[in-house]
Amino acid sequence: LIRIHRENPVRRPTIFNISYTSIGVHISHAERCGCSNATVFLKANEPLPFTSPDWPVHYCDILMCVTTYVAPTHHHVEVKVST
Repeated sequence: LIRIHRENPVRRPTIFNISYTSIGVHISHAERCGCSNATVFLKANEPLPFTSPDWPVHYCDILMCVTTYVAPTHHHVEVKVST
């Protein structure tokens, strides 16, 4: 967005040219909207933050990512949700 503001009213149309160069990295839709399904091997009695990947960035439509959490033998996964 480019906004032009003048302190004094203009009595006739003003003509001007604006040029710009876009810089940055182009990320294709496939790269941006893809995800790698992952497996996380948990360690006994070591808490691990459980977060949404890339939050708060907007997710692409119809995106489904799967992360599998594996507890050590004779252990279970406990999830605590706080607001």
